[in-house]
Amino acid sequence: MTVSIGPPARVDAVTVTLATAPSLPALTEGLKIPIIFDGLEDRAGYDPAFLGPDVPLPALTDRGQQIAAPLQDGGYELRYDKFSIVMHKRRRLALFTASNIDWRESSRLIDGNRPTRRQLTGLKDGDIEKWMIDWRLRDEHQLPDAFWTRDGGTFDKGHLVRRDDVAYGPDLEVMQRGNGDTYHTTNCSPQIAAFNRSSRGVDNWGDLENMVQQQTRSEKAVILSGPVLANDDPLFDGRGENGASVVLRIPRRFWKVIVVLGQGWQPQSYGFILEQDLSGVPTREEFTVSAAWQRYMCSLREIDDLLFGLASLGPVKAWDQIATANGEAVRRTM
Repeated sequence: MTVSIGPPARVDAVTVTLATAPSLPALTEGLKIPIIFDGLEDRAGYDPAFLGPDVPLPALTDRGQQIAAPLQDGGYELRYDKFSIVMHKRRRLALFTASNIDWRESSRLIDGNRPTRRQLTGLKDGDIEKWMIDWRLRDEHQLPDAFWTRDGGTFDKGHLVRRDDVAYGPDLEVMQRGNGDTYHTTNCSPQIAAFNRSSRGVDNWGDLENMVQQQTRSEKAVILSGPVLANDDPLFDGRGENGASVVLRIPRRFWKVIVVLGQGWQPQSYGFILEQDLSGVPTREEFTVSAAWQRYMCSLREIDDLLFGLASLGPVKAWDQIATANGEAVRRTM
């Protein structure tokens, strides 16, 4: 594989002007569920031996196992057709994905032709996909489709594992199974249109996906990907089912690793990090203590003691920020 995407050498965030979203009733009426096969419990998932040499799934550390979303029947790996996902239970987004890609023509054609989107999804022109949650996870560890349909047009449903990448196989049903599995919200991450769609930005996530397809069009590849889940990602006030509040940190950056076989059938890996510009997104401003007031901060336990046993702050003490990283930063400036 030869990678050549040209300048720029570094990737700058794209700028976006948010479009006005269609009204909610009009949008929800057009929601259609793509062809998605039952039997998720029997999916094989990502194959580490797909390329020949072993390309293992990213290994969860002890700390990673504490934050990963456990499956209802144990373990952390959500196995789909030709790919796997491990979820971050608090962020409700993928920690990472791993997929097996085969762009060889023999894996893509049925009777000499590539299946159309309609054949793969069962959707007609104008239909908007309704994504499904994964019953193998607890609801609070994943996002509902309503998060995207009720966001005022702020975000695209950004595939982490691209639909086209895993829509291959010896027959149409196998192609449909891989294609349909990508329509689970576990595979979705909030991306602005100018970042997600190649037609709306320059050197964005969509462009990177297209480059990977072009460079691997006659071979097999492994793709690892995910959002960069930084602690200071901005907060967005979203909505879930029945209008329930969903406050989510929106990732600014996303990473992708491409593994192919080079000369001598030796694995070669290429890594990329791209950033989306969230300046046009109505994110929540977090509470911060100005420098002038930092010297007056103290623990809630100390304040509770000053009530001399006449009253108690109760559970409010458990929310004390003096014991968090934010509080540590404040104390270092005092």
